[in-house]
Amino acid sequence: IGNLGDLLRDILLLKNENRIPLYKEIIILNKYIEIMKIRFSDHLSIKINIEEHVNNALIPTMLIQPIIENSFKHGYSYNFTELEVKLDIYEKDKKLVIQIENNGTLIKESRTKYSDNKRKNSRPPCRARSGQTRCATWESSAAPLPCRRTSGSGC
Repeated sequence: IGNLGDLLRDILLLKNENRIPLYKEIIILNKYIEIMKIRFSDHLSIKINIEEHVNNALIPTMLIQPIIENSFKHGYSYNFTELEVKLDIYEKDKKLVIQIENNGTLIKESRTKYSDNKRKNSRPPCRARSGQTRCATWESSAAPLPCRRTSGSGC
């Protein structure tokens, strides 16, 4: 219960902040992860790797936690109950790369059709658009390490 109270308090304190240092985002994320570890018990493994020199990079507030939450929500299924989530954050070509992967159930084809070039006027689901919009807005500002979406596996 203590972590939940701390998490909610931190979120409320940061509600008016557009950007925060990565290390603060990770502190908040760790509180959320501790709550989820209690919920999922021994069925959840989280590996976090962050290059130390990017800890002070400014990122949009609450950028990572909702994506990690989606990896739990969409990774678990009735047939797949052992979930491993990996978070890697590093600098590449003077850009901050945030890569989140899980080994869970793949999203069904009907939910990924927005990426199919054959479908005109297709749009990604709201959760994906939200992150892309926040990154695009943030990239247009004077950010030292802009975020960008990378291709590859992930949630």
